[in-house]
Amino acid sequence: MAPDRRTNHTFRRGLGTCGTITGTGRFLKKQNPAIKVYGAHPTVGHDIPGVRSIKALALTDFFKPEEYDGLFEITDEEAYGFSKRLIQEECLIVGPTSGMALAGAMKAIPDEPGNIVVVVFPGNAFKYMSSYRKHLPDLFPAEPATPAPAAIPYADQLTAAVRFAKASPDIIDPHDAHQSIEKGALLIDVRNANELQRQSIPGAIHLPLGDLTAGQPSAGLPNDFSATLVAICAAGTRSLYAMLLLKARGYQNVKSIRGGIDAWARSGLPTLSAPEPDKAESQG
Repeated sequence: MAPDRRTNHTFRRGLGTCGTITGTGRFLKKQNPAIKVYGAHPTVGHDIPGVRSIKALALTDFFKPEEYDGLFEITDEEAYGFSKRLIQEECLIVGPTSGMALAGAMKAIPDEPGNIVVVVFPGNAFKYMSSYRKHLPDLFPAEPATPAPAAIPYADQLTAAVRFAKASPDIIDPHDAHQSIEKGALLIDVRNANELQRQSIPGAIHLPLGDLTAGQPSAGLPNDFSATLVAICAAGTRSLYAMLLLKARGYQNVKSIRGGIDAWARSGLPTLSAPEPDKAESQG
């Protein structure tokens, strides 16, 4: 193959173990002595995985600088800069050694018509993610914000306490609660006032959960902390919290009615309902 004097044929390779540049370079030069073979190497103290600085290359058996037509030293900034261009402009997801090789080619060969340059890109970007995150952080989306710590340091423990309380023997059915009340237990209704206006239970002490949570004193609560208290709400959730709050205030024997006043009424136990408005009055 006779050399084409009108065209600059060039082979470019980054220098690692040097097997590719030396072996391929020898073959190409046998085919066409006019072909130029150039190598690119990083600076001393570089951060480009897989290649060696000129000092380390001296220890490589396949490093034959006398057979190359030139060597070019490439900085980290140049290597990663050309890698970024290859990724963004050419959609070639290459590693930083490829960017280094291209940077060397751009230094060695002018960007002119007629030049034929072969540059070896030895690897993809995916095994170099930590290096790219360090040198090209703008290619990566921002890390999600660290979740703020819980407002309550022991929120998990409090959640567990509620979960355990739901399964405890202190959650009783309406009939068991009614029997306990007949034996002297105090019924504590923790619903809001507007709920009591619609339906209530005779003899119940009204203590809204909000007041109990705020620690407001209640004249209806006994001074005897061994007295039996039975809490009730609309469906059984607020009475559960009331039970835990009353126990935290020192009452030793507190129960919560499963299902609340809805279950109480379905069981046929006594309730007081607000009278329906007179039709004639409502029409007038």
